[in-house]
Amino acid sequence: MGVNPSTFQDFLREGSGSLDDYCARMANDGIWGGNQELYAAANIFDCRILLHMVF
Repeated sequence: MGVNPSTFQDFLREGSGSLDDYCARMANDGIWGGNQELYAAANIFDCRILLHMVF
């Protein structure tokens, strides 16, 4: 996400700080990722990620 900030900057919630701040928070243990992280991982590994959710 930090390598290609223009792709992810618009997905940040207002008031959450900069993309660098967001990435620093996400690097901590116990922090859960979301759609942005899955999208970034799929691009890095050049694969599709299929997520099954059960409610």
